[in-house]
Order: sequence, then C-alpha cells, then structure tokens
Amino acid sequence: MALRFLGCSTPAFLGPLMYGNIGGIGLPVTLLAFGDTGMAYTMGFSLASFKVRNAKKAIILTILHLALAVIVAIAVVRMFGFAGTERGVVILNCLMPSSVANYLVIDQYLPDEAPDVAGFILLSTLAALLVLPLALTYWI
Repeated sequence: MALRFLGCSTPAFLGPLMYGNIGGIGLPVTLLAFGDTGMAYTMGFSLASFKVRNAKKAIILTILHLALAVIVAIAVVRMFGFAGTERGVVILNCLMPSSVANYLVIDQYLPDEAPDVAGFILLSTLAALLVLPLALTYWI
C-alpha cells in the first residue's frame, strides 16, 4: 500500500525493499545472470551514473526498508528463539542495504524506474553506515 501511495511501480520497488544484499549474495546472482564481463561493465557503468531523481521518494523508501528490516529481524529472532551470535547475524543481515543487483535488473526491464531505484539503493547504503553501528552498539 505504501508503494501505491507513493506512486511507485510495485514490480520495480518491491524487490529492492524485500531482498537486501543478504549474505553478500547480490553480486554472485548478478554474475550468474549477466556473466563476468557483462556484470563488471554493467556494474561499473551503473555505479558511475547513479543519480537520485526523487529524493523524497528515496528517503521514504529507505525508511520503509529499515522499518521492514526491524520487523522481520524481531519476528525471526522470536520465532526461532535465536540468541547470541545467531541473533546478531539475523539482525545484521536484515539491516543490510538493498543490493545493486536489484538496480541492474530494474535497469534492464523497467528503465524508466531505474533512477528512482538507484536513489533508494544509494540512500539505503548511506543509512546502513549509520544504522549498523547503532545496531551493533545497542541492539546486538
């Protein structure tokens, strides 16, 4: 509902919101999808051309991403009774920023939405620089 309220394309933004770079799997999946040469070229070009087209939308999506991450982390930790190291791993994985691989897929299939997804990925990565140390200090 939040995506529709913001006027976002659901297929374009649902993936980056739900599938962060959990366990660093984003790059290997991109490698399998695009091949090593294609991935390196596409990734480098994409990172060089990242632009935030709609900052307000990127900020709201980043906040939504972090809120969903906290909810999922709490639910998974409680549901499975994780404690200690396992609890910390689940929390950190949930708080990871969205993967650049999501941008590559959106850029290929929904190029009109790519700048907005790029802004969201950029801001979610910057937010992780603030959120992860806080989580390590106060939550884990």
